[in-house]
Amino acid sequence: MGWKLSLVLKDLAPSKLLDTYQEERIPVIAEMLNKTTELHKKAVSSGGGEVKRGRDMHQLGVNYRGSSILHTDFGADDSVTEYPGYNIESETAAQAGDRAPEAPGLKPLVANDAGNQHTSFFSIFSPSKHTVLIFSDSKGEIQAVLAVLHRLPKDITQSVVVLSKGEDARPEGVHTLVVVDDDGHARRGYKIREGESVIVVVRPDGVVGARVRDATGVGAYFQKIFA
Repeated sequence: MGWKLSLVLKDLAPSKLLDTYQEERIPVIAEMLNKTTELHKKAVSSGGGEVKRGRDMHQLGVNYRGSSILHTDFGADDSVTEYPGYNIESETAAQAGDRAPEAPGLKPLVANDAGNQHTSFFSIFSPSKHTVLIFSDSKGEIQAVLAVLHRLPKDITQSVVVLSKGEDARPEGVHTLVVVDDDGHARRGYKIREGESVIVVVRPDGVVGARVRDATGVGAYFQKIFA
């Protein structure tokens, strides 16, 4: 909610953006109440004995898949239940509305190609900016996405070009972070197939806001946020 309120107070987004708080959170709360009620009934029926909590109570499967401000160019995965709230399958699905997964072992490319330091997505994500992950080896596509971001209000996004080992698609003349996914953690975690171009927009709250194929999809997502 904080990032939405910030955009509205800065007159960067309309007040209707705040309405999506209830839209996203009420299904989660309802599902939580259902789960805790179920646990209570089991505890009562067991006569005070130990009641085992399922993995869904870890809450990593909390998702906002029913939100109207999400955007995707991909069809839903039929193997994943689409109801909002708690959903074990969404822990690792990386679909729009799911928690954005971590990806360790990312090697940043610097101007002189020096340094062996590594980073991870959780170290890069910002609580005040959308992070746009560009999984592509096409310099033209990368430039197109960055051009869309350049037209947005200043300091509300950051971009990360994610290259596979051996790829060389560093954008020229544009300042953006470029990392090499040497061990493939990022592509596996975000379900990116070999040779596939995908742009994933991660919201400031760590939720995948968009999963799209190109710059047009990126623009469509931010249109929902700022229009």
